[in-house]
Amino acid sequence: MYVPHFLKEFKPIGPIGEEGEPNYIEGRPGFKYQATEPKIIKMTDAQNEVMVKGMWGVVQGGGTAARIAIPGFEIAGKTGTAQVAEVGKDVGAKKDHAWFVSFAPAYKPEIAVIALIENVGFGGSHAAPAVKGVYEAYVAKKNGGVPPSEADREQVAKR
Repeated sequence: MYVPHFLKEFKPIGPIGEEGEPNYIEGRPGFKYQATEPKIIKMTDAQNEVMVKGMWGVVQGGGTAARIAIPGFEIAGKTGTAQVAEVGKDVGAKKDHAWFVSFAPAYKPEIAVIALIENVGFGGSHAAPAVKGVYEAYVAKKNGGVPPSEADREQVAKR
């Protein structure tokens, strides 16, 4: 957690007027904001569980990124849309930005992928599908080059 601040610097000023006069203002030295180290706020186990379950549900539980689910490889993610213009004027270059943040496997992460695509619309419609290809390539590499759907069929056949 960073401490919020508005101050960048106070510039030095010299005295104004003559000492003893009614409009006299003392001078002061200048100084700049001294940034402090951020404070680390640890997440409790209960908070972590709620967060992972919620992000798991976005992909695996029929949420806004359900269409990127890969059988046998649980992705946890969160879609988002950043509004660019007021509703009704969000067209063309003013269309909303789509984003998706994710990690997988959900309960033992090995990889994290984030996508932000400007001026395309919703995160679940654009950014999440863009991330799916990264996960498919990752799963294929882990499975000796076998694409996810084939790898899943092989796992089912071994059962």
